[in-house]
Amino acid sequence: SLDYENLSDYEKLVATQIHAWRRVMLENNFYQHEAGLFAEDYWEQSKARIQNWWNNCELRPTGQQVARFQEYLNSLPDNCAN
Repeated sequence: SLDYENLSDYEKLVATQIHAWRRVMLENNFYQHEAGLFAEDYWEQSKARIQNWWNNCELRPTGQQVARFQEYLNSLPDNCAN
């Protein structure tokens, strides 16, 4: 677990950029799965990674994602909804 509040400003910037890069990679995995290009066992692994990424509340993006990916994210358990 990332202790975001105790990071320096520079470390927060790096963490934010890494999290944004992961979003692009995970969104790509989602679309490859939607297109039938992923084996099911690889998709199961990707789903877990998406959930872990989404559960990082301090770094969760505030804007909308591409519609189909956002719909998928909205269907996940929301551990940040407090």
